[in-house]
Amino acid sequence: MMTKYSYFDRNLSWLSFNERVLIEAGRDIVPVLERIKFLLIFSSNLDEFYRVRLPILLARQQRGKNSIYDKAAKINYNQLNQFRKILIESVIPELTQYGVHFLLSRSYSTNAR
Repeated sequence: MMTKYSYFDRNLSWLSFNERVLIEAGRDIVPVLERIKFLLIFSSNLDEFYRVRLPILLARQQRGKNSIYDKAAKINYNQLNQFRKILIESVIPELTQYGVHFLLSRSYSTNAR
């Protein structure tokens, strides 16, 4: 008897893992330096995803093959907004409590684009 298996796309799995890393970065009970490490892991993973996986998904979509490019792009967009919110609204303000200040050339907020 043949059994049907349902596989979770590895690209979505990659993004799902990165989402869990981002969730850890957003947890206020995690020490701020650990939260920064989680943000760095997220960023590094996302960089690799953009360099390796996303171009393949885009090429598949352009050839008319079944692709999850649109779904992956939407997940990426949402995760980047979450990353920005955690960094700007939580991590940076917490760092200022420890005397760490950033000099920025322009004003940043969660509404910045």
